[in-house]
Amino acid sequence: MRRKAIGIGLILMVGWLVFIYFFGTPFPWKLLQAKQDSIAYLEERYDEPFTVGMPRFWIMDGTFHAKASPKAIPNLVFSVGTEQGKDGI
Repeated sequence: MRRKAIGIGLILMVGWLVFIYFFGTPFPWKLLQAKQDSIAYLEERYDEPFTVGMPRFWIMDGTFHAKASPKAIPNLVFSVGTEQGKDGI
């Protein structure tokens, strides 16, 4: 029983480390919140629908950055992210 619990714990730990490696943060809900906030900000500001990729967390300054593009012009790709020390996009 104890070996089974240790095995499950190791599998969860490896999964968590793989997630951190690919997304840069141990908190998946913060990634989703940053993506939703980016979409809401862009659509409110420019009054057209946008597509935003999955954000990356930059550990050096504690900010999220993602690539975004308007749905009408998918070739136009730019970066959107949070600013250090401020709430919001």
